[in-house]
Amino acid sequence: PADVRLRERARALQVRRQSDPEERRRPRGLPEHADYHALLPRVYGAIVNKTSVDGILALNCNVTDFYAANKYPVYLYYNPYQEDKTVTWSSDSPVDLYDAVTKKYLTKGKRGNIKFSLPAGEASLVYVLPEGTRLKSEELKP
Repeated sequence: PADVRLRERARALQVRRQSDPEERRRPRGLPEHADYHALLPRVYGAIVNKTSVDGILALNCNVTDFYAANKYPVYLYYNPYQEDKTVTWSSDSPVDLYDAVTKKYLTKGKRGNIKFSLPAGEASLVYVLPEGTRLKSEELKP
């Protein structure tokens, strides 16, 4: 009984296609859109990551890209400040950080707390690559 109710509630909160409202089953008493409202904070929590600088966030681009075969983690950064800022990326293994906006490597082959600079008022689309990864242009399409 208690575990059955838990399973019913978990099913009600799962992401569903928008085209199947007749197929959805909700536990009694839940409003029609309750499953979507409960999901939003989880989605935001999966996308938004803090950085070492207040006011600069790392947005995980792979979280909402359901149809792509994401080989590498990709993060969008924006520096709202009037001066360049240095943020830190942490990695236990050696990585290359590549900015797809400038088409340049931010760092290569570093591990631990890796610092890189974000230009004032600019955005960076940072790919976290295993050390020594050779890229082809089609792999860098966001």
